[in-house]
Amino acid sequence: MIIAIDGPTASGKSRLGKNLSDKLKIDFVDSGKLYRIIAYLYRNSNSNLNKFLKSKNWDEEFKRDDFSNDDLYSPEVSDISSKISTNKEVRKIVTDYLRKLAKKNNLIVAGRDIGTVVFKNADLKIFLTAEENEREKRRLKQLLEKGYSDDKIDRELFIRDKRDSRRKIAPLKPAKDAIIIDNTNLKKEETLNIVLNEMKKRGII
Repeated sequence: MIIAIDGPTASGKSRLGKNLSDKLKIDFVDSGKLYRIIAYLYRNSNSNLNKFLKSKNWDEEFKRDDFSNDDLYSPEVSDISSKISTNKEVRKIVTDYLRKLAKKNNLIVAGRDIGTVVFKNADLKIFLTAEENEREKRRLKQLLEKGYSDDKIDRELFIRDKRDSRRKIAPLKPAKDAIIIDNTNLKKEETLNIVLNEMKKRGII
């Protein structure tokens, strides 16, 4: 079983994925973290992107557990991650890794092109969204909790979403058969219950 969760920044994708994982006892992968790992390591390299990508065993890099939130979730790494995600080879590396995982296990995957590109035949596709001011509040809270200032919030949040929605390769958009959930005014338990009820209706659980 594959559950695909897509949506813009701070829409609650990872939170929903983790909650579903806990409830259903299915592994959860945040594809955004994989792009961030590539971005963080590339940021600290002296090589051009193509040479850098070929120099790594990405199956092993993605399994590392020694990356901190400060490493991966800074505004700088977020910006690099969004920019390199337009690269075909970067996307192929992440997509191939996720598909290999899905061959072995049931999987919940969050990202920006999971239901439209990576797993077009997912058992359930969800597109989370929320009003911009609410997503900005959420992202600002995340940044402040990690010790960052709020001076890059507009650039990091909205420019990234615009860039990802307009890119030619795997743009950010709902799959045609996705359930669209606006969780602006929903508690995390309410969002979770909407998804669980939909899964019951479909006979998935």
